[in-house]
Amino acid sequence: MRNPFFADPPKTIGWRSLPGHLLHLIESIAIQVWQVFVPFEAEPEAIPEFPETAQGTDNREATVKQCQWIFDQAEQRRNQLEQKAQSTFGLMIFLVPILTSVFVYVVGKANSGFFRQAIIGMICLAGCLSSLASFPPFELSG
Repeated sequence: MRNPFFADPPKTIGWRSLPGHLLHLIESIAIQVWQVFVPFEAEPEAIPEFPETAQGTDNREATVKQCQWIFDQAEQRRNQLEQKAQSTFGLMIFLVPILTSVFVYVVGKANSGFFRQAIIGMICLAGCLSSLASFPPFELSG
């Protein structure tokens, strides 16, 4: 029975199609090398003006209101993320020294055996989780 988790092996390339593949490879490399030497434009392309419609400025006012609403939503999200980052940083400032001192105490003073190994394992896990907490937050789009 074939294992469904393994991918099929790559297909073999015949001798007759090899020159075409090599030519495509050389073209791809040439394009990448060419893009290294192409200079960037000094300024971005100009944004075209908002087109005039039969309503006149009503359309512009609606667009400005929508842009203001989008900006307000982004500002609110930014404030929430800032508060979350500050609270996480404050918690880290408090917990990391305690975690370090407990680790040093357990390694130096605790008797060897299962209890010491379990405590060291939990402290290492707590250290890993606290280091993961220092990464910037991200949002899942859904």
